[in-house]
Amino acid sequence: MDYPDGGMIQTGDLVWWNEGACVGYVQAVIENQDDLTRFGLKGPHLFLSNLHPYRPEETGIAYAWKDLHDEGIGPLTSPELDEFVKAKELARIDDREFSVFTECLNGKMTHWRFEIHTCESARRTVNIPVGQGLTKDSVAEISTP
Repeated sequence: MDYPDGGMIQTGDLVWWNEGACVGYVQAVIENQDDLTRFGLKGPHLFLSNLHPYRPEETGIAYAWKDLHDEGIGPLTSPELDEFVKAKELARIDDREFSVFTECLNGKMTHWRFEIHTCESARRTVNIPVGQGLTKDSVAEISTP
């Protein structure tokens, strides 16, 4: 199965989804009839998850292959991946579970928003501005009980 831009979709790919509102993983590529029947799906589907780090045993949310373009699902470019990795380091996530969203203004991404799961009901939110020259001084942190 291929992305709308032609690149091959692989389990574990980091992708934009929800029209670019978040970054998640391809959990599974479902194409063969036995798997489609098992999940009650018609036609090829992807399962995506916004819970990091990637865990192959998770299932995620199913998206039909025909809807990938409309849903804004596609791989991060090499520069986007580099910036994501740097922003993640600045967010000081350690080994905790987290989700990644984007903040936008006038259709342009301004921040990476990391929601770090600190315990069952609490989350720590860290906003990292987009752009070159990211430093620890540019980090805004908010704790949510």
